Formats: sequence, structure tokens, C-alpha cells
Amino acid sequence: MLYDFDRVIERRATSSNKWRKYPADVLPLWVADMDFASPEPVVRALRERVEHGVYGYGFEEPEFAQVFVDRLQKRYGWKVSPEAVVMIPGVIPGFNVACRTLTKPSDGLLLQLPVYPPILRSPGNHELTRDEALLGRDRDGRYEVDLDAFRAAIHARTRAFLLCNPHNPVAASSLEKTWRAWRRSASSAICRSSPTRSTATCSTRAGATSRWPPSAPRSSSARSP
Repeated sequence: MLYDFDRVIERRATSSNKWRKYPADVLPLWVADMDFASPEPVVRALRERVEHGVYGYGFEEPEFAQVFVDRLQKRYGWKVSPEAVVMIPGVIPGFNVACRTLTKPSDGLLLQLPVYPPILRSPGNHELTRDEALLGRDRDGRYEVDLDAFRAAIHARTRAFLLCNPHNPVAASSLEKTWRAWRRSASSAICRSSPTRSTATCSTRAGATSRWPPSAPRSSSARSP
């Protein structure tokens, strides 16, 4: 199915947040809110639902979880039980629920900075201490994972690591060359730094279907014990 990505859709007169957030001479190029029309099958399904006219409480279709876990297995080699799938309305509510579940007030939440602003607000939302691991820069100025800074940011109080993946606002591709090294080192760094306490990793897979050709799709969760 072909789509016209050259079509200009005017959104300034709509309730679009990004087109009202800045002065008129600013061109907002948000990745999470692009000015492309939604795929026709999606528009058709929504139109059919709207035309029904009755919008009562929805029902969670039982086959959804199975379709989802089949996709995880096919794309990432990650075996997940359908019973482990929990429906949630978005990424931001998701990682806040994870923080509430995995931590208690005064615990440490490990973040890699700079990072997506809603992630920065998570420690304050749950009365946590922000444990910061700054990303490094290579000779070309590109960001990369600083494994030494990551290890140093883990304390006895650190109960969770909130991983922005792909990293926002850092271009995901700029972290690719250290991604494999991070994946091998992060778990051992956590264990060595907190030998008597567990530190959970919560990954925000907003761009999970993104991939770096010609590499196969990856999931650190699929390789976790």
C-alpha cells in the first residue's frame, strides 16, 4: 500500500500542541508527532467505530495478547506469556506505573541524561532520588553510553533504571556502537554495585519496531534471565 508523504497538511488552525507551543517562525519537527496522515486502514476502522454511534465501555479482545506475544517471539526471539501482557494507555503512564510498582519513596531511580522530559519528572512524581548517569560524547560530538558514569551512578538506594529506548532527545543511531557493550555491562555493573539489593530495568520501547539495517532486531529483555 502506497502513501503520499509529500502531501502538506495544515494543522495550525487545529488543536495541535506542537503548532501552538512555539512562535509562528518556529518549525516544530517532532518525531512523535509528524504531520503525515494516518494509514487508511486505521482511519477506516475509526470511522466505522464512530459511525456506530454508541460509545460504551470497551472490552479487551482476548486475542490481542496472543497476537502481541507472537510478534515479540517473531521479531525479537522474546518468549512472553499472554498472561503477562497488561494493557496501558501510553508510554508515560506505563513507566510511571512501573516506578510506583518497583520503588518506594526515597529509593533511587537511575536515569541517563540528557533524556525525555517526562522521564525527568518521574523521580518527583514518586518522591524518589534521581541517580544521574551522563551520556558521553565521542570525537565527532555524538552521544554514546559512558559505562564508567553508568556504574558510578548506581548506589545502594538505586532500585530501578528507567531506560529511554530509543534514547530521546539523543539520536538512537548515535548510541548504536556502544549499545552492545552497554547490554553486556549494565547488568553486571548493577549487580556489583548493589550486591544485596535488586535493581530493575524499565525500558520505554516507544520505537520498538525501529531497527538498524542490516542488523537483526534486538531486545535486551529477551536475553535477560
